[in-house]
Amino acid sequence: MKLYDLIHKYDWNVVWSTRVFLDEYFEKDHFKNLYMRTYQLLRQIEPVKSNDSIQIEKSYDEISKEYIWEVFCINESNDNERLGWLDFTPWSDWLGMKISENTKNNFAEPHIMVIILGSGQVNHLKYNIIDQ
Repeated sequence: MKLYDLIHKYDWNVVWSTRVFLDEYFEKDHFKNLYMRTYQLLRQIEPVKSNDSIQIEKSYDEISKEYIWEVFCINESNDNERLGWLDFTPWSDWLGMKISENTKNNFAEPHIMVIILGSGQVNHLKYNIIDQ
């Protein structure tokens, strides 16, 4: 399943209610409207074809001494070769990527969207990829 398909499978209210599971990631209700607008925009963007996959992992950051969500691109047909971070990748590229098998096996679909939305939000806004 591609991220594009996943975004179109769930209503915004399902995604927002799921964020309770990851409340620290969404900074409480502070950015609710921003996340909602981003989610609505994602439903309008055409995906770019891709053979790559989105991988999500939770890891411990030695600098901040906190657990963080890592969202990166992998090549599943080449032993899950890590291809790089998605932080500065356009949303259209993200939408065309599959959700990795590992990610699908470890997270419920709404949780996947919450993590991806939170991961991409800050840097995309910083670089005006999404119009504020």
